[in-house]
Amino acid sequence: MNLHAGRSADGIKWQLEPEPVVWRGPEPELLQYQYRYDPRVTWLEDRYYITWCNGYHGPTIGLGYTHDFAAFHFVENALLPFNRNGVLFPRKINGRYLLLSRPSDNGHTPFGDIFLSQSPDPCALGRTPLCDGHSRRLGIHQNWRWASAN
Repeated sequence: MNLHAGRSADGIKWQLEPEPVVWRGPEPELLQYQYRYDPRVTWLEDRYYITWCNGYHGPTIGLGYTHDFAAFHFVENALLPFNRNGVLFPRKINGRYLLLSRPSDNGHTPFGDIFLSQSPDPCALGRTPLCDGHSRRLGIHQNWRWASAN
């Protein structure tokens, strides 16, 4: 599985590029992957950020950007494996970039937990220390049961 750029005038009918996206990045090791799927695109400031499920020693959140959907720049695997469904907030909040993600395992086990990561730099979301707001768990109040598999 790989990512392809696509274009649509109406959001329903899409024209996909026949060749997959070619990511450029400073670290060749990070460009290696087993699969790429489930992309989410967010316009932030001056570029389109893209998050996707990136198969790099297990499912993790790939983070890249483009200005023109012709050249694609790989930034980082934003979180350690095992995470899926990463999506950036479309604006900074209190001067920070925020990313929601869903911790998982190597399969598609329906855990149901959601984590919030935040950083003043979108390229450092996965490198932010826990005490600085990385991966805070979102969920129901502690006195209520959380049925994460439902």
